Amino acid sequence: GGRTVASIAVVMACMGVVVQMMTATGLSSKISQFALAIAGDNLLILAIVVALTCVLFGMGMPSASAYILAALLGAPALTTFGVPVVVAHFFVAEMSALTPPVAIGCLVAAGLAKADFFKTCLISMRLAIVGFVLPFLFLYRPALLLQGTALEWAWAVLMVVAFLFCF
Repeated sequence: GGRTVASIAVVMACMGVVVQMMTATGLSSKISQFALAIAGDNLLILAIVVALTCVLFGMGMPSASAYILAALLGAPALTTFGVPVVVAHFFVAEMSALTPPVAIGCLVAAGLAKADFFKTCLISMRLAIVGFVLPFLFLYRPALLLQGTALEWAWAVLMVVAFLFCF
């Protein structure tokens, strides 16, 4: 237990240093401004840029650290664009543990199964495709996160179930 707590403390201390550096240098706001400049007035383009940025900066990090970094980089751009804060934070929740080339989760799974790493990555991405698509659905249907009336929520859930069934 002590070793686990010590390793968590080291990771959190390192994340604290990264967060402070990004805050002090203004890098996170510059990345948000860059994403907004690329997107213009198109939410889909902004979402793709933010998603790619979050996956890129989240590679090889533990989930909690990747989320903190993604929340610093992506959430401000989305909220500036008018996306509710809750939806922005659900959007930046990371899937980088499954995304090659680092794919820490796939590396562990391939090691345990004595399987090919890249084949494991491809299969995991195929199985988790809903996890990659669902954040985009949150942007266009905030009712999925209980942002709206019960009727809006029911309609959004019905649409997503139909979409996922077709997908």
